Amino acid sequence: MRKNLNFFCLHSKKFSLIFLLLILLVLSSCVFQTGVLDVFKDYILFLNSTGNVISPYDIAGDEFIDAIPVGEQANANYAPQQIIGSDNYIYVVNSLDNSISKFTLNLGFIKKYLLPPGTNPYNAFIDGGYMYISGNVSGRVLKLDLETDKITSSDQLYQENCGLQTIANFGTDYLLTINTNYNLNTNLYEDSKLYILKKDNMQKVAELDLSQAFTGLDLVNFTQAVVHDDNQIVDLLATGNYYNQSGFLRLKVTQSGSSFSFEKVSSSKLSDGEYIGGVSTTYDGALYFVTNSNLYRTVLDDSTVTFSSGIEKNSNIELENHQISVVKIGELSDGVYITILNTPWNKPNQFSLVKLTNFSLLNFSKFVEFSGYPVDFYYRKGR
Repeated sequence: MRKNLNFFCLHSKKFSLIFLLLILLVLSSCVFQTGVLDVFKDYILFLNSTGNVISPYDIAGDEFIDAIPVGEQANANYAPQQIIGSDNYIYVVNSLDNSISKFTLNLGFIKKYLLPPGTNPYNAFIDGGYMYISGNVSGRVLKLDLETDKITSSDQLYQENCGLQTIANFGTDYLLTINTNYNLNTNLYEDSKLYILKKDNMQKVAELDLSQAFTGLDLVNFTQAVVHDDNQIVDLLATGNYYNQSGFLRLKVTQSGSSFSFEKVSSSKLSDGEYIGGVSTTYDGALYFVTNSNLYRTVLDDSTVTFSSGIEKNSNIELENHQISVVKIGELSDGVYITILNTPWNKPNQFSLVKLTNFSLLNFSKFVEFSGYPVDFYYRKGR
C-alpha cells in the first residue's frame, strides 16, 4: 500500500510540473499573440515618422516585410517619435496625435492611450506600471497609469519657448527632464533648462539653467540625458543648432533631503560642422552616441572626460553621405549587436548592423537602404 501511495505521489508531482510548464508556456505566448511577426525570428523595428508606420526588418531573411500602422487608422497623421519595448509589450509615442499606441511583441495592435490635447509627446520611459512622458509643446510631464489609463500632469514648467524633449528615470522617487528652449520668434536655441520632478505627485523640486556660465562652453539644445552612478552623475548630450554649439556635459547631482545641488564635472565641445544625433544607447557600463559623421563611446563613471581624453571615437563608417542620427545596442538570438542609422536629406536611409566587439574594431561597411523618415528603432528578439 505504501509503495502504491509513493508511486501515486511521485507521478502526481510530475503531472503537476508538466501542467505548470504548460501554463507558463501559454502565458509567455500571450505577449506574442496576434500580429504579423514570426514569433521565432529576430527583427529590427524601424519607426517611420512621416509614413506613420513601423517597418519591420527580418534579419535572417535580409528583407523588410509589410509596414504596420502605428495606430488603428492607417491613414491618420500620428507623427510617431519614439518606440519603447518592455518585457511584454511595445509602445509607440505619437507626437501629433497626442497618444501612445500599445502592441503585442508580435506587433498586434492592442489599444491607444489618449493624452491631453496640445501635449505633443516626445519621449517617455516606463517604470513599474507607469509611463512618464515629456510634453514638447505643453511644457508638462505626464504620468500615465498603464492599467487604468489615469493621467497625472505636472504644472507647466515654462511659459515661453519650447520644447520638453528628453526625460529620464532619476532613481526611485524622481525623474529628470530638459527644456531645449527653442525660441519660435528668433528660430534660435536659448539656454536649456533642466528640471527634477517627484514622481508621486509630479511636482518640480529643482531646476538648473544649463547656461555657458555653468557649462563653461557655448552648448545649446540638450536633447539626451543618461543618469548613472547611483543617480549622482548625469551625462547630457547637446545637439546644438545642427552645425555648432554641440557637445557633451557631465554633471554631479547631490541630494540633501528634498534639496538638490549641481556641479559640473566636465564639458567638451565638437568642432563646427559636427553635431550629436538624436538617439544614443547604453550598454555594459558605457554610453554610445553618434554625431552626423562618427560613433563615440565613454565609460559611465564620475571621471572627467572630453573629446580629446576619455571619449573614444570610431570613424570606421563607410558612407558617401554622412547624416548619422541613431545608434542602439540590443540582444538578438545569436549575440549582441550594434546598429547605426544614417538619414541623409533627399536620399535613401541606410542602416548597418554589426556584432558588438571591441569598440575600436567596429566597422560599418555593409548598409541596407530603405525609404521614409525613421526616427527610432527597436530590436525585437524572437522566442
